[in-house]
Amino acid sequence: QSTADDNIMDLIQTHIILHNHDQKGHELAMHVLYQLQCVNVADAPESSISTSEHYEKFFISLAKLLIDVLPASDKSFSKLLCDAPCLPESLFRFLEGLCMSQGNNQQTKDSEGDRVTQGLGTVWSLILGRPPLRQACLDIVLKCAIHSQDEVRGKAVRLVAKKLYDLTYASEKVEQFATDSLLAIANKHGVSTDVNFTTSKESTSEVEVSNQEASVSGSQISDAGPSASGSTKTSLISPKQSAISVSEAKRHTSLFFALCTKRPTLLRQLFNVYGGSPKVVKQVLLLLVL
Repeated sequence: QSTADDNIMDLIQTHIILHNHDQKGHELAMHVLYQLQCVNVADAPESSISTSEHYEKFFISLAKLLIDVLPASDKSFSKLLCDAPCLPESLFRFLEGLCMSQGNNQQTKDSEGDRVTQGLGTVWSLILGRPPLRQACLDIVLKCAIHSQDEVRGKAVRLVAKKLYDLTYASEKVEQFATDSLLAIANKHGVSTDVNFTTSKESTSEVEVSNQEASVSGSQISDAGPSASGSTKTSLISPKQSAISVSEAKRHTSLFFALCTKRPTLLRQLFNVYGGSPKVVKQVLLLLVL
């Protein structure tokens, strides 16, 4: 691809952004993508179904531009992914990074929404609208559901428990993933340092799925994040190592406990693993119950 071709693509993308508000920008983007894909199909061997280098370069460049230029509340990015003829593999890496608030030029949050919500909302739209991509999208959400950042994990857990777990084609994998995650931390011995928690409004937002005002609408997930004043903190009387262990325990138990609110019979599994769990895990589980 020559420099002249790159310049033309840049002009087209600029035009798409300028006319994003009146649908013409999206129509132009679809026209270019379908044209590039048609050329690729015509030139490629019958056994090849991968996207061309030109298609992938234009697509990824446009997707990043939409994220950089438009606010998180804008639906153009989600619409691009839902309507495009196909999604290159590199796009899923970019989408996963967006859901985990990695690699954004803007702050994770802005006045019109946040990028984590935008990413997870887009994944949700793809799960509903593009069945062949459900597995890849579900994998992204489940990774986020055990993320080390509380906000990322909380949003993903709410999406899984409130929406994905109700889908027949996703419920089994969701439940298996949550169970494996619980067992992995419950069987991880060697952490015996006692941890004392204060009981207040503990940060269990990721598991309070029944009482949250959060909702998923289309490609956007509304989320009432934790307030600065109501943020709950754990009072630790322990070395720094124990705090890391508590964080890890929360990561691996929050999703399963959230599913218990939708399917109480899962509590039996929780009780089965409780007795043999490390002390820190037991205390985290008790914290989630209270």
